[in-house]
Amino acid sequence: IYDTKPEIIFNKKVFTLSSLYQKEINFKDYNLSINNNSFYDELLIVCSKKENYKLKNQFIEISEPITIEPNEIPFKEGLILSYNIENCNNCGFYKFSDKKNKWNYINTNNNLKKLTTQIKTGGTFCVLSETEKPIINNLKPRINSKYKKQDLKSVRFNIVDQLSGIDPYKIEIKVDNQNIYFDYIKYRNLVNADLENLLSVGEHTIEISISDKLKNIKNI
Repeated sequence: IYDTKPEIIFNKKVFTLSSLYQKEINFKDYNLSINNNSFYDELLIVCSKKENYKLKNQFIEISEPITIEPNEIPFKEGLILSYNIENCNNCGFYKFSDKKNKWNYINTNNNLKKLTTQIKTGGTFCVLSETEKPIINNLKPRINSKYKKQDLKSVRFNIVDQLSGIDPYKIEIKVDNQNIYFDYIKYRNLVNADLENLLSVGEHTIEISISDKLKNIKNI
């Protein structure tokens, strides 16, 4: 009840988790669990259904979005947020950014039975799915092109994925069926691999495989 004239009465159903009395709660098919080091001080977590949200067409909504409060107090070790769903290969947890008005992927463990993440602050969370493959552009050498041996010193290309981000551990480059080492410069979206002394004069093959964090794969 707001002490105004006229008086405003606001009613909303919420679920709560008290660090004094509980270790976990279930809400809207989500599970939230804590331990003795989750928070700096005694804390009451409040969970409620998110109202009036927007979802881009690229995403498929897997779960109902929920809001976890407080969102202005950082957690110590945080709480574990999980969602039970089987065989959802391209699913992950996302957190909504009010400042940028977009859903941002957060690191998710997916064992094809349950999705799990750790959160260090409150906010609005949802399980989303998307199937857009990463983008590879500015590839050099170009496929089916000819170069002088002395001019072909590296493999270079840019990669980007707007919805879940590039998985740096799932980049693979093969030349003539052999894996080669490369550098991934994240802030430039650049992959570079040295070809010095690897190629002889003649025809060669190159294979590139890139994955985003929801296991969508782009192959060239």
